[in-house]
Amino acid sequence: MIEMRAVYENKNNQFWRTEIAASSGNTNQLWKTLHGVLGVEPKDDTCTHNADDFAAFFTNKVDQVSAATASSPLYHVPVRTTPTLADEWSQWTVSVITVAEVDKLLAAAPNKTSFRPSTNVAGQGHARALVSVHGFTVQ
Repeated sequence: MIEMRAVYENKNNQFWRTEIAASSGNTNQLWKTLHGVLGVEPKDDTCTHNADDFAAFFTNKVDQVSAATASSPLYHVPVRTTPTLADEWSQWTVSVITVAEVDKLLAAAPNKTSFRPSTNVAGQGHARALVSVHGFTVQ
C-alpha cells in the first residue's frame, strides 16, 4: 500500500513539474498551473453586473435608508469650540535673538551636533538667517 501511494505521489509531482516547465515564458499559463498545484479553484470572470447596476443598487439602498429614517427626529449635534492655531501660538512671546547669541548657543551644543556656518564676504563664518523656532526669531 505504501509503495502504491509513493508511485501516485511521484506521478503527481512529475505531472506538475511538466506543467510548470511547459508554462515557461507564459505568465498567465504559469499562474493557472500554480493555482492548480495549490488547489485554487478557477474564478468565473463572466460578471453580469455593470457600472449602472452598481449605481442603481446604491441609489436604491440610500433611498431605502432615507425612507426608513424619515420619521426619526433630527439628531442634535452639540457645538464645541476648539482652539485655533492663533490661540495655541499666543502663549509664545516673540523675541529677537542676535547673531552673537546664536553663535553662543551653537558653540555650547554637544560635539555630535553638526553645524555648518555660512561664510560672509569677509571670510568670517557665522550664522546669518532669519529663523523662527519656538517663538524666537533669529536675524
